[in-house]
Amino acid sequence: MNTEGEKIQWHPAFDAALQIELGEEAKYLTFEPEHLLSKKPMQIDVLVKNEKKVKIRKNIGRIPAEELTITFVCYHYPRQMLRNLQNERNINVKNIENGIYYLYGDAIPIQLIIVPELSIENNYWLNKLRNNLKSGGEIKLFMEQYEKNRDSKLFQALADTVMRANWKEVEEEGNMSDVIKEIFADQFHKCEAEARAQGEAEGRAEGAASKMIEQIMKKYKKGCSVAETADMLEENPSVIEQIYDILRQNASDYDVQKIYQLFLKKNTQDSLT
Repeated sequence: MNTEGEKIQWHPAFDAALQIELGEEAKYLTFEPEHLLSKKPMQIDVLVKNEKKVKIRKNIGRIPAEELTITFVCYHYPRQMLRNLQNERNINVKNIENGIYYLYGDAIPIQLIIVPELSIENNYWLNKLRNNLKSGGEIKLFMEQYEKNRDSKLFQALADTVMRANWKEVEEEGNMSDVIKEIFADQFHKCEAEARAQGEAEGRAEGAASKMIEQIMKKYKKGCSVAETADMLEENPSVIEQIYDILRQNASDYDVQKIYQLFLKKNTQDSLT
């Protein structure tokens, strides 16, 4: 899933959410993210090894297994795929609990997990691995839950991805909390630096423009024509003409900043028409 043109890296967040969901049982398992299936560029998101043969009690890990199981994680129920599997390979699907389905009929045990359907009570963190969280209660509660575990690298990886994927809704929350600022510390520093640089650049541009207007005003008061002033200052005659027009309309007020603002306003209006 991508968001507003930004490619969201979901795999690290999924790996983190998986380990978080398994809780204490995760310590008995080995997790290999982006596991290569062969020397060719084929890989699975996460390979989970149960080398200690521990019986997993967590709902997403209960699927009966001898040597190997396959889990597909989706954001929508793959109705057509399951229909094809039933028609062509006689594989049937059974809903075990909210968001968890077992596929029967293949030599390898297969389960299907539909993220939005997962129970919030049993699979809170996997359920939030989406780009359609609602502003208000849902995002606020997510941040409150994250804050309790903010020192964990797994929770940090998960929260970073979820917040990026739901950035519009995060902004709608109003003033950003310290938690969100902590997650996006680098981005905030970069934005602040860019804002300062832009402000400095605008300040320099305004200073140069004010200096030019001051010089034009002096030529205007001396009675120099537009062509003469443009030649002496090596400026565009059309710009000189605009400044002269503003000076004629404000003959009693030759304030440089006021003339600059009127000139800026006129050019802004002209660009919009």
